Amino acid sequence: RNIQAPIKWFALGFTGAGAALFLYVKNPAGVELIPPCPFRAATGLYCPGCGTLRGLHELLHLRVLQAMHYNILMVSSLPLVAALAGYDVLGRHPSQRSGFVYAYVCTVLIYWVGRNLPWLPFVHWAPSV
Repeated sequence: RNIQAPIKWFALGFTGAGAALFLYVKNPAGVELIPPCPFRAATGLYCPGCGTLRGLHELLHLRVLQAMHYNILMVSSLPLVAALAGYDVLGRHPSQRSGFVYAYVCTVLIYWVGRNLPWLPFVHWAPSV
């Protein structure tokens, strides 16, 4: 039996719980400890992750619509992320999820480009300020 797998999941869960507690207590919009997005700082454009921490803060406070204003892809991706994590927990072979990963990467790239376009409906993909 592989003892490292339960330790890995415990460490991941413990780290995730700590991060969730931090995001619940502190709004990332007002915390200087969290640096701004380096891609946005360098280019002035939004990356696919812009607004994720603020969105997670809102989700932890059960404000789903506000979280979607920050990063709708992150909110809509949570079930997929849970499903992919489930593949790991169940010990499935990675090739069984490659179709999910390929489709998700394509979705992220489309979202990345779209959230920087100045037309409707794409302007709604940019994070709320």
